[in-house]
Amino acid sequence: MLLEQVVPVNPGDAYRFDYRYSSQGLADNTGVRWTAYAGFDGGRVVFQTDSLPASSDEQLLSLEVKAPPEGFVKLVLEYERLPGTTRKEGVFRASHFALYPARETDGREVGR
Repeated sequence: MLLEQVVPVNPGDAYRFDYRYSSQGLADNTGVRWTAYAGFDGGRVVFQTDSLPASSDEQLLSLEVKAPPEGFVKLVLEYERLPGTTRKEGVFRASHFALYPARETDGREVGR
């Protein structure tokens, strides 16, 4: 686990998660990914990204999440090394994390 944050949400509502990242000196499969778990203590997986690809240019990515009935989402930035491989060396930068209600094109919140 590299980073984690528990966020209160309205059960069943749609949310958008935005984040930025860049890397230096890492192979294409960085082993770094985002996982959201249901609940305060981290239960079942609500969503999980694939391993983020290496990128020397800053990337702004978004994904949509449906809030679990527990009323909390635990966002975790994780590193997973594939079995039989050595630990990666390089720099991974992440910033500008935001979780907010997803909105339809007319500005209304989705799920309301």
